[in-house]
Amino acid sequence: MPRRCGRQTTRANHPANTPKQYWKVSLYFAFIDHMIMELESRLISSENRFFAQYLLPHVVGNITIEQIATLFEKYETDLACNLVEFNREVARWRTRLCITPRDQMPTLLCETLDAVSAVLYPSVDTILSIMLTMPITSATMERSFSVLRRLKTHVRSSMNNDRLSSLALMHIHRDFSVNIDKVMEKFVSTKTRRADFGQF
Repeated sequence: MPRRCGRQTTRANHPANTPKQYWKVSLYFAFIDHMIMELESRLISSENRFFAQYLLPHVVGNITIEQIATLFEKYETDLACNLVEFNREVARWRTRLCITPRDQMPTLLCETLDAVSAVLYPSVDTILSIMLTMPITSATMERSFSVLRRLKTHVRSSMNNDRLSSLALMHIHRDFSVNIDKVMEKFVSTKTRRADFGQF
């Protein structure tokens, strides 16, 4: 229940008749408001950035002039061309995919990015690269912050950024298999050492 005191500085003193009503006002409603704001800012207000999917091979044939203009407006700061040049580049990209056999056409975003020539289609390459790096959720960033608490201890307080980043990647992606022999060979070849690591 809210505390009845003259000065309250440590917690919200919302008016309520029961503890259930107090926690609903102070926590539940605040959490719902936060979730709605995050959904609007991440998905609804940033909807135009997902127009980059219209450059994928299986849908680029249906892209319209209005969608191209919206796509250019969203990524204009990252492109080194104007709207007319971007329209021509998208038209060339669409023509190239139309003449590509269907069994050789890429289906995934990574495969499409590998098939794009950065010299012939610089704007398409830039937009697809940005789309590939856009996180769908914030789970990866939140997992990185929780990992730092376990890695950056008082014992490792003087490590540099490269070592901290490498340890974090190894800890987050620990399901990947690592070839210990190759790691040892690279470690030994970087610097001449007195100890013979081959005997261990």
